[in-house]
Amino acid sequence: MDPTFKPIVLNRIVDTICARIFFHKLLTFTML
Repeated sequence: MDPTFKPIVLNRIVDTICARIFFHKLLTFTML
């Protein structure tokens, strides 16, 4: 297995979670 493969997947997961949290906060802020 390529050793550079795991950090890319990890970064992809972290980016997805951060984007989801940011979008949720933005949505909540807009609805206020």
